[in-house]
Amino acid sequence: MIIDRVENIISESVKAEGYNIVRIKYDGLKRKTLQIMIERLDGENITIDDCEKVNRIVSTLFIVDDPIDGQYNLEISSPGIDRPLVKIEDFKKFSGERVRLKTKYKVGDTSKFRGVLKKVDGDKITLETEEKGDLIEIDFGNILDAKLDVERFLFNKAN
Repeated sequence: MIIDRVENIISESVKAEGYNIVRIKYDGLKRKTLQIMIERLDGENITIDDCEKVNRIVSTLFIVDDPIDGQYNLEISSPGIDRPLVKIEDFKKFSGERVRLKTKYKVGDTSKFRGVLKKVDGDKITLETEEKGDLIEIDFGNILDAKLDVERFLFNKAN
């Protein structure tokens, strides 16, 4: 798989320069695009200079071992304020934060949730739902999409 190959090629070099890979996406349909989302290991905000630096690192590594045939666009970006939660470590790191998530299969009567991440135990994520305040346990493997909730800034500033 292209995403795994990309991660294997770049992860050590990117980390050595002070960055963590948040997510790698590849769209190979009409216009091939490889998107690499990064964050700084020191917790500072990502700047354009950071994106340019990682772009140079990746481009240099791909001269030797390019996992994608033909032309494609390489995009390096910040995760933004609605940062995706991709790995189980992301859920642990952002415990206590407001999130939005969608599941592959319904949990109870829905597959869309908004609430506060309460804990991570093994591969189980516990979420306190916004609507009823219920504690819902979701298998990590059932999560289709999860992001930090942009509205968490509004709620945190109001309190």
